[in-house]
Amino acid sequence: MSDSFKYRSVALHGEWFFWILNGYWKVSIKDYDEVTGDTSYKRKNMALTRLDGQKLIHASVDPQTSTTRLDFDLGAILSIRRISIKNDGDIWSLYKPDNSVLSVRGDGKYSDDPGETESGKSNWKPIVTL
Repeated sequence: MSDSFKYRSVALHGEWFFWILNGYWKVSIKDYDEVTGDTSYKRKNMALTRLDGQKLIHASVDPQTSTTRLDFDLGAILSIRRISIKNDGDIWSLYKPDNSVLSVRGDGKYSDDPGETESGKSNWKPIVTL
């Protein structure tokens, strides 16, 4: 079977924006090598093209380290972790359609504030597991 039939082809017009700010990331895709931030642009682009169109089915965030794992329906996994144990800055942020921003820091805290919240004024809360 051709690789092109193993993935969905989509045109993105979403209102969501996911930004990895200050963390190491790795994308694992079925039948494809792992790709990280240090991988060549060409290989990153090929892997991210295969990630396009996959639906997020599960997300987990470690309450101590903020290590994040996102699982997708066609088998892709996006893993994100802080750069160092001393890193308490934002690891990633999700900009949502209602103009709020969900951010996760390296110290196990998160904020979910309006997008216009001034820098340093976010309401940071501990991440808890359910």
